[in-house]
Amino acid sequence: GLGNPHGTQRVEGFQLMWPDRPAGVDLAYNISVEGFGATPVVKTGKFCGTRGEARRITEVTFTLIVPAAENFKLDGLASFSGGFQIPVESGIPLGGPSGIEHLTAISLRPVLDAAAQKNPWNDTAKTKVFKAKAAVPKKVESKKADTRAAKAK
Repeated sequence: GLGNPHGTQRVEGFQLMWPDRPAGVDLAYNISVEGFGATPVVKTGKFCGTRGEARRITEVTFTLIVPAAENFKLDGLASFSGGFQIPVESGIPLGGPSGIEHLTAISLRPVLDAAAQKNPWNDTAKTKVFKAKAAVPKKVESKKADTRAAKAK
């Protein structure tokens, strides 16, 4: 983890590393900074925040991305001043109740989601298409055709 969940010191910025990251999944994250607003979204290994400005991080969002993301979940807490600890959920912005509490600590780890069931709609199995032979329309003679044939005789 980063910071002290029970402390008052601000986390001004951070860089997340995931050295044993499995293929097909990544972590994107961004923050909102006091007087600055939302920062651009960055991926694993990139710095997010400010340096040497002592600005408050008032909101943080972590999102699992790319195809294999559905097989993982995030386990951790974002801690804010005032003792507020919020469980991390992928794609959900996290912040204190008033919006001015600053980030004091982050504990985060992506884990395989044992509850993730394989979605049958995502299967790439081949579909077999059956086609019926086209029916040949039968010639229907009208009464007029019968009348014409009779007159022709």
